[in-house]
Amino acid sequence: MKNQKGIKCAYNPERGAMECTYDGPIYKGPKPKKPAKKKPKSSFSAGPSTYVIQDGDSLWRIAEQKLGNGLRHAEIKLANPNVNLDVLKVGMEIRLP
Repeated sequence: MKNQKGIKCAYNPERGAMECTYDGPIYKGPKPKKPAKKKPKSSFSAGPSTYVIQDGDSLWRIAEQKLGNGLRHAEIKLANPNVNLDVLKVGMEIRLP
């Protein structure tokens, strides 16, 4: 037996049950939209080797975004020996290695 949607059903005496198969088109839904590229929260200023602290920044996050690995946060501290980086203040300018 076949209905209009492409479903075929038949009785299987070996199993003692109806078995159905589907041979119609498969709806996959709309294609997902690509997410808009977000601008990073943080921004550079005064050249490629400095960075201005933004709200919500941490040394780990800065190292992850700008140096490619959060583990490199210690390098930022070494590049700023005269700056207390234990307390980051919005607007503070730091050097990047």
